[in-house]
Amino acid sequence: MATKNHYGLPSTLARAREHPFLRPLGPNGCHSAIIPPPIGCPLKDVSSLAIRQGEGLDVGYHNAHQIQIHVDGGIDLDSDNCEDASSCNATWALAVVAVDELMQGKLMGSSGGHVTFNSASDVYLGENNPTSFDPELYAQAMARIFIIQHHDNFKPGVPILIGYDNISAADCAFMKAVESSDSILAGFTAALHIEAANLCSIEGFHVHSHLGHPWNELADSICNFYKNRRPMVYKIPFAPLTRRVCFEYQMFVSLQNTSILNSISVEESHCYNKMRALPPDVIASALDHPNYMQWDPACEVSSLFLNCVQFNVQTLIQFSARKHLLANFLRLQFAIGCFQEARSKSGRSRCIDNVLMIASESLRGNYGCEVWVNLSAPVYLKGGKKVYLNKDGVTKVFSEPRLLIVRCKGLKIDFYIISAHAPYVKSPTNFKDACEWWVHFYEVVFANCVQGIPVLAGIDGNYTVYGDASTGVGDVHRSGEPPPQHSSVCIF
Repeated sequence: MATKNHYGLPSTLARAREHPFLRPLGPNGCHSAIIPPPIGCPLKDVSSLAIRQGEGLDVGYHNAHQIQIHVDGGIDLDSDNCEDASSCNATWALAVVAVDELMQGKLMGSSGGHVTFNSASDVYLGENNPTSFDPELYAQAMARIFIIQHHDNFKPGVPILIGYDNISAADCAFMKAVESSDSILAGFTAALHIEAANLCSIEGFHVHSHLGHPWNELADSICNFYKNRRPMVYKIPFAPLTRRVCFEYQMFVSLQNTSILNSISVEESHCYNKMRALPPDVIASALDHPNYMQWDPACEVSSLFLNCVQFNVQTLIQFSARKHLLANFLRLQFAIGCFQEARSKSGRSRCIDNVLMIASESLRGNYGCEVWVNLSAPVYLKGGKKVYLNKDGVTKVFSEPRLLIVRCKGLKIDFYIISAHAPYVKSPTNFKDACEWWVHFYEVVFANCVQGIPVLAGIDGNYTVYGDASTGVGDVHRSGEPPPQHSSVCIF
């Protein structure tokens, strides 16, 4: 069993802190592996030009307007993994840039190394997924290690921006998403982020790869260089990292975070033999009437037009499809989206680029609805200032494969969003399922939505609107003989 010191950390991690914590050893044994680009590393013209232009700038860690850390990871799936100490098919790299108020950057240093997928390696941090994801996540971990080591050298309050070209690895590192295999590397990176975020203000930004961004191209060049070279970081003090040590480190950094500590701490006078829950009406009142802030009735409130979209996406199982839909959702400045046939396997919620995605679970790989809420889109104006929803104000009320109800609540705003997918009427004689679904839809909405609170519905109704069912739709409707489920639709 690992021994503990006064930090509460496993002794291997504690020693790495007391010497420079994870300050990777360079090839000459020095304690800093953050150096200019390695000699002999082929650089692209755009990177070479940016380095030369930055050399004359009077900017450094002590006076930077912001510090950018550009990370990259890569893997060559066609080659064997780590044939010797000087070659590896998976690598990581980072470049640290000090940026002045004119957004001009000066390269402060760079580093890179191997990702071995070998649990006996001196640089093993729990990677187990031999794709580009783990090298990218490894680079995110090393960026946070650099921040933990060097934050004392930075100007107080300087924002640190981590630039990346792999969104999924970044979401995992910034704790916006979880890695499906629950790898040691993913847990360790999340713990590093908690500690680094307690020390500095850290944000991330996406850079499209191979489009000429000088510092992203530099990180890419260093990655490629170390595939056939001895790495700059060839040993990490506490590697190989085990799940036990990772868990203990996670506990340590969690207890240093005040919000986490307060949520799990118990008073010394607490009686464990007597547990009494709050009355149901108190819990219900707290959920229905959250106290977000004190409202000044003198402030003028004005409404905003919200761009909304409804679309049957047919599937969002592949992350690439979700990524492209999200890019268009943000580019067109939508505030709310109602999507059908997303086919989410678990129905879990996620938040990507500040868009909260609430999902219902699919049925044997079919159906599944989603509601997207853009937390960066203002919902109204208070005293001339924009007011936004937050995660705590968006909750799932009802969920099944064809129907999802979400409630959005904040100070002075409260409404429901419904994303639903009605059955298709296959023939004039086969309409029972559709009729029953519309009746069920009405019953669910009536039971779960408080009367008087507005409802925004984005429905793939598989239905052509007729005259007496066009209320709220407008004057565009068909005349003639309505479809068989018409009377059931009119209930709603």
